[in-house]
Amino acid sequence: MSGLSVSRISVLVALGAGLLASAPARAQTQTFTPRLDGCEQMLAKGDRAQGVPCLRRALKTLAAGTDDDRTLTAYREWAEAFQRSRETETAKALFEEGLATRAAQKPSIQLGLLHFYYSYRLLQHTPDTAASLDHARKALDILERMAGPDAYDTISARDNLASQLTNSGAIALGLNLAEANYEAAERALGEDEPLTWRTANNFAEGLRSIGRPEAAVPIDRMLLRKRIKHYGEGSIQALVSASNQGLNYLELGDKEQALRHFDLQARFGKKLADPRSEHEAQGYAWATYAAILFDPDRQTRPKSLETLTEIKNWRSAPELMQVKAAQLAATVAEKQGKVRQGLSLREAAYEISKATYTERNPLTFDALLGVAEAHVRNQEPDKALALFIRLDTTLHAWALQEIGTSGNRFIAETTRVLADNFLYAFGRFALAEPSARSAFADAAGRWKTMESGTRVRLRQMVDQLPDDLRPQAQEVIRLMGQQQEVLSERRSAADRVADAALAADAKAKLATLEARLKDMPAPSGMVAEALADKDALVNFVVITRRAGLRSSADAIEDVRLVAVVRRKGLTPALHDYGPLDGIADRLVAERKPKGEDTRDAGKEKAGGAGFNDVLLAPLAGALGGAERLFIVPSAELYAVPFPLLRDDAGRYLDERFEVHILTREDAVLTAGRNDRLASGGKALLAGGLDFSSGKEKGARALPATAREVSQIDTVLASAGYSTTLLTGAAGTEPALKAAIPQASIVHLATHGFFEEPERGVSALWRAGLVLARSGDDKPPRPNPTDGFLYAQELMGWDLSAVDLVVLSACETGAGDESAVSAIRGLPTALGIAGARRSLLTLWPVADTGAANFMIAFYKHAAEPGTTYAAALRQTRRDAIAGKIRGAEDPDLWASFVMFEG
Repeated sequence: MSGLSVSRISVLVALGAGLLASAPARAQTQTFTPRLDGCEQMLAKGDRAQGVPCLRRALKTLAAGTDDDRTLTAYREWAEAFQRSRETETAKALFEEGLATRAAQKPSIQLGLLHFYYSYRLLQHTPDTAASLDHARKALDILERMAGPDAYDTISARDNLASQLTNSGAIALGLNLAEANYEAAERALGEDEPLTWRTANNFAEGLRSIGRPEAAVPIDRMLLRKRIKHYGEGSIQALVSASNQGLNYLELGDKEQALRHFDLQARFGKKLADPRSEHEAQGYAWATYAAILFDPDRQTRPKSLETLTEIKNWRSAPELMQVKAAQLAATVAEKQGKVRQGLSLREAAYEISKATYTERNPLTFDALLGVAEAHVRNQEPDKALALFIRLDTTLHAWALQEIGTSGNRFIAETTRVLADNFLYAFGRFALAEPSARSAFADAAGRWKTMESGTRVRLRQMVDQLPDDLRPQAQEVIRLMGQQQEVLSERRSAADRVADAALAADAKAKLATLEARLKDMPAPSGMVAEALADKDALVNFVVITRRAGLRSSADAIEDVRLVAVVRRKGLTPALHDYGPLDGIADRLVAERKPKGEDTRDAGKEKAGGAGFNDVLLAPLAGALGGAERLFIVPSAELYAVPFPLLRDDAGRYLDERFEVHILTREDAVLTAGRNDRLASGGKALLAGGLDFSSGKEKGARALPATAREVSQIDTVLASAGYSTTLLTGAAGTEPALKAAIPQASIVHLATHGFFEEPERGVSALWRAGLVLARSGDDKPPRPNPTDGFLYAQELMGWDLSAVDLVVLSACETGAGDESAVSAIRGLPTALGIAGARRSLLTLWPVADTGAANFMIAFYKHAAEPGTTYAAALRQTRRDAIAGKIRGAEDPDLWASFVMFEG
């Protein structure tokens, strides 16, 4: 057996020479050094049987002294030496013994380094992921305190932890840490420091692993240039950067650039001049893979399948190459009609990915989805369904963990891509396989809103909880909603500090609440069980197929609209409408210029009923006999004015069904709660507001809103409500926020807005209301007194006691598509804040007509036993019949939509 390296022994001899100034330390060295020298001689001769015990005794002697730094350094360096000699057990024992010494009982830089190297050099290469992460966290914590957050060793420790988090499946946390560390390294060490390059490399690696090659390209371009200049072409660092850039372009579909960089990899590999190195061959193998990937004709040739299989089986191939080669070989086999071989190859790709990247990784999820689809092709529906259900469970849990623990736009996009590909494959399978329809219906309901089972359960239980528990449950529901929403988009470093505090608050309060709820029976949570005999629920789901894990628009291969129809006691029915584009074109109403008398500031409004019953006619058989209809729009259909849908006889939707628009499928479980006026309730009304502020004139006055809230006040008072009326200058943001917690009805008649998308500006900062004393337009920012109530601010209010919010203003129902909810804007904010239902507008509405429509709505709602949904239905029917002045045009009455949930 060969001995440890001479250079390593020299380090320890020098260490034992006694460099400290104190007399006790010198005395200790005189005792320790001869023992160490004797141990080194045994180890250098390969005598491990005597050398290792000798070394451990000598180290214990050193540890018994007072030189703590020297003790920890000695244990660390000897452990590293044994680890490099692949004597893992001895290395592990020395790390553990060093951490058990007296010197390790107090924080120090050397203790931080001992934890760091134990994790970095040894544990991360073992199956003990939890222990490795634990030591990586301890190392970073100690080094940040003792050396400072921007110290070289601290940056190294942070890089280690970020990589391990990403590799263990906690990708959002890992990416955030890697990005912050890269920025810290550039700031503290400079852009020409090799450690800065390592942090950049690992950040780019994380981006690439979740299918974000477009974000990794500029980083790897910089790294390739700097590493060639610093290390030369014949270096492993330059070779790695060339290979990484080739992989980026491979995923982006750029054949020319991919082949160029794989050629560089092969050339640099040849220059390494290492006879044991196969980097040159790996570069050529990637080039061969790329040539087959980009040439559909080559994929039909038997030789291509043979070549890819050889690459997959090549022991020197990197694991990623093996996974990719197996997947492409499967595609080639399937094209050649060899579906059984294709299944075997996809199973191999999954097993390699799971062993390399863990089961909770986007590449592994994608590989498992490939196996499920292969079972479909092999006409094995039972096996396919089992895998789809397994994916639904594991992928959904991972996605909730990632979105629920750390805000990261890249992860939010990857999660949506994985969900898109999963739901597309599952949906296409379920359309052809009746046994899969119930499972697909359940999956579609969960994935549309990315809801956790805990939050759904709490929403169902909250109204039945004791008075002392209900406020706690309501707060946890709101906090979980806020957390999910803010963490689903890319956040700044400052935002992430606040996000971490929000997540910790939600977690702590949930744990306290769960302890008190543990003995209470859990509700069933079954959507189908909530439906009555004459109920029907239609959940519109958009399924999207993407190329690989890419989120860009050019990666989209197919987008289709599917309806899931639930009826009591029946298997869900599915309908495939076909490509979404054609449907959307038929549903978008013609635009026409609006009049001046509107509650908006200069946009166009949607025109009338220019389309027939496009969405519901194909579902006539499934809806037969239904009287009450629950509709759950997809994000793409939120702007569709469902009240305008007409059948062949010309009847509008409200003339055929009692319609409920739900924000999510499980809202049907609570839709019947607090759904009508109740004597003794409290209402908050605001209208006729003065928008001026000093010399600023503010938004245009809305004179009809003063009459609107005055007459509604009279109607509600006659129904037994006590009311708070805010008009003129009294309707400020602080006054509104103070009065809302006591109200069960909130009615705001004012200007609303939803601004056009702007890079870097969330929809929650582009949607809102204009209140009293707002003055002229101002940039969106947190300000409780500026008179502009943004959705982002409203989301943090407590509306748990509010049964109905009416925003009698323009475009209050508009928003952007969201990765974790159907739409991001005021509807999302109101739901997260706790409002049970909200009556909003899809486009600008006329001031006078809107006032008359709203007054009529409350009059119907005040009729005994009338639900809010029924009151809205009757109000629309009155408008259609010409009974409400100024509201006869569908441009007005069809704009008002009630969202429940």
